[in-house]
Amino acid sequence: MARTNAGDRSGPLGPEQVPTGVPGLDRLLSGGLRRGSLHVVLGGPGAGKSVLAHQIGAGMIRMGGKVLYLTGLVETHQTLITQARTFRFFDPAFVPGAFYYAGLYPTLAGGGLEGAGEEIRRLVVHHAPSLVILDGVHALKDAARDRLDYQRFMHGLEAQAAVGGVTTLLLAHPPEGGIASDPTFTIADAIFEMGTEEVRLRQVRMFSVVKLRGVAHVSGRHAFRITAEGIEIYPRMEAIVTSAATVSDSPPQDASDEMLDLQVDGLAGMLGGGLARDSVTLMVGTPGSGKTLLGISFLTAGAEAGEPGLFFGYHEAPQALLQKAAAVDLPLRRHIEEGRIHLYWRIPTELLADQEMQRLLEMVERHGIRRVVIDALEDVRQAVIPRERELTFLSGLTHRLREARVSTILMQDLERIVGLNFDLPMAELSAMLDNVLHLRYVEQKGELKRLISVLKVRAREHDHRLRELQISGKGLKVGKPYDRQELVLTGLGISR
Repeated sequence: MARTNAGDRSGPLGPEQVPTGVPGLDRLLSGGLRRGSLHVVLGGPGAGKSVLAHQIGAGMIRMGGKVLYLTGLVETHQTLITQARTFRFFDPAFVPGAFYYAGLYPTLAGGGLEGAGEEIRRLVVHHAPSLVILDGVHALKDAARDRLDYQRFMHGLEAQAAVGGVTTLLLAHPPEGGIASDPTFTIADAIFEMGTEEVRLRQVRMFSVVKLRGVAHVSGRHAFRITAEGIEIYPRMEAIVTSAATVSDSPPQDASDEMLDLQVDGLAGMLGGGLARDSVTLMVGTPGSGKTLLGISFLTAGAEAGEPGLFFGYHEAPQALLQKAAAVDLPLRRHIEEGRIHLYWRIPTELLADQEMQRLLEMVERHGIRRVVIDALEDVRQAVIPRERELTFLSGLTHRLREARVSTILMQDLERIVGLNFDLPMAELSAMLDNVLHLRYVEQKGELKRLISVLKVRAREHDHRLRELQISGKGLKVGKPYDRQELVLTGLGISR
């Protein structure tokens, strides 16, 4: 990677940026690190600072650059290399040619902060790196004679980065007096913070861009994981949805009037023609009421119409879905084998909602998915951290799915089989939904029967009557209106 001079660092739209190669990070930074600038990575022990630095460094090398890793009083170079080798992004062949380690402590002990500054300048001139990583900033700060001495040192680093076009990462511990009192953070062009939060007996890693001069970055906290692949950051769903205000004297264009069939006899008529293209439907009902089979029917109908589908679930494993579909003559297995329907399933433990929905959207793009079933909404809601943002998260998700031209069914269990109270989960979600279907049992003369009703269809007349949902080995069918009983929605079904 060729270095640039200070005059080349900014374009007409802002500073030149260098991609980091860290999944999710460049999205938060709207492009990458600022070339020739100081970036502080702030976090306590074990936060992941050195992993992030090595991952960014490895990405720089793959783009043709060189990395100079300078250490104060931190782990030995052998320890750092051993740790880095546990990740797939790091190639030991990088060392020492493209990834060079140097210790500052001997110079620091003999010549103080001024000597350390001279050693850094010498190493930068000698190795001509694209990226300088300074690990152990706290040791340099402790070696300063006073605040002014340390401030001069920081200004020297800033000038070196700007003049030489060298991007610099400073790895630092959180200061006791806060970042406002520390020259490290006032001089730096960017501040990234890494930490953990306790959430229901689990620790969730969080990343935030506290500061990034001259770049419209994505602010706030975002979950991340450290795996054998390295760090992956999952930007908050609602934070990456951008909606531009539209001001126009012309009326908006009409939405598509295309209707999608679920291939359930009688259901399209209840819906006033079917489900609208690119709509979001909530299918809420008691366990065993037929939600999963309706979702599978929606996908198989799409597959037969040439629309790839995705069943994204946390409840029933793929084998159980195949058996359930075969029992009612739905050709799910054939469409999976022929690549028209895709299944995603995992146990709903230790989930991160942003990670899961990012995976969903990636599968939508990779396979050209047009129909999606999510089973179930409650599992996604439980994985939203913190729970206070679940409404905005779901708003962002439904927006992204519509934007991707995907027709979606969200499934949600009701807690009660029968009862006088009926509470729609997250009533505030209704404004984001185009359709709401309600499935439940009703007791009639000692027998439970399945019922289906349409609670909402956006901007279209639909059938408001309750009807029986019949499920047999020949498939699914909607029966006649169920109008001979009262209190049917409670599940009690009292005859008139």
